[in-house]
This record gives sequence, structure tokens and C-alpha cells, in this order.
Amino acid sequence: MQSLFDKSVVYGDDIFVADYTEAKKGVGVVFSATPFDDIESFHLIVNKKADIQYLAVNIEEYPAFKKGMQNCEAVLVSLNAGPEGSKWALFLELKYCGERRIADYGPKAIDQMETVRRKLINMNKLSRDQHIFHFNYCSPNNYEIEPFDGFRETQSATLERVESDGVVFHARMELIAVNGGVILEPAVEI
Repeated sequence: MQSLFDKSVVYGDDIFVADYTEAKKGVGVVFSATPFDDIESFHLIVNKKADIQYLAVNIEEYPAFKKGMQNCEAVLVSLNAGPEGSKWALFLELKYCGERRIADYGPKAIDQMETVRRKLINMNKLSRDQHIFHFNYCSPNNYEIEPFDGFRETQSATLERVESDGVVFHARMELIAVNGGVILEPAVEI
């Protein structure tokens, strides 16, 4: 992965991901180790007690890789396995839209993440045997209504994808990397 995405950075702590495409022309997707003060963003919280190293890939920085395909904004891939022996690969799609449009973008977000995942598997950069795949579709300017309902596939389609491909779905503004093999959703207060 690191040789393919040679401009990407390895992180060991929290990361924030924002997409300025609509807010600031010519900027696009940005990663930061600190929160943004001018835009809502996705936040991967990294367990400070675990030694987690992961590659943060901004797909927009690789025009040759994404040529001819609909792609997600980012892929974060654990470089070290967790105690259970697997690594995680988090595919991230951010949609800054009105609340009523979240459901419209859900199927497209799934397709974009799946396209990138499939290409990386076909290139032998990721493996179903070594990775647990996570798809996270979030709408940063609508964070009050997470989980975002528009991310849902039909129950049978979701079950098949989980069973056959090992994909775990999320619709959150924050996820927690517990170790190199486990990503969880934060607890939600009721």
C-alpha cells in the first residue's frame, strides 16, 4: 500500500478528515492531527494504549489510481495487526449536503467505497483473509442525526455483503480504532 500511495502519511494518533471541495474551491480533502475550526469533519479516535500505525490515503491525490471510476474520499489502513491477527481498512465517504439528501447519496457512497475496495483487492494491496473492511458514510454538516439512515442497503444485501465480503457498515462522525484489527462505534447516550 505504501509504495502505491507514496505521498500518503503514516499516523499513530487521531486523525480528522474534511472535504473542502464545496466550501473552498481548489482545496478538496484534507487530513489533520487536530480538529478543524472552520468545517465539520470525520474523527478517527485512536486508542492511546495500543500501538496503532495506519496509512492515511487521500484518494484525490492519486489521479491515475482513480481514473475512470467513482471513488470515495479516503482509505485508512492499519499497518499492524491486532491481537486477533487481522488488520482494518476503513473506507470513508463524506457528503456535505442537506438532511433530505442523505438518503439519496447512500447507495452512491456504498458504490464508491466498494469500487475502491474491489480495485485494491484486485491489485493485491488488500486481502479478505487479512483485513476487516469498514465502510463509513457520514454527512458532517448533519452530525446531529447520526447514524445516517441513507447508508442503509436492503437487509438482505447488507447481510450478504457482511457474510461474503466481511464489510462492516458505519454511519458515524467518529469511530474508535481499538487496536490494529478492531474499529468500533462510540457508545451512544439515550
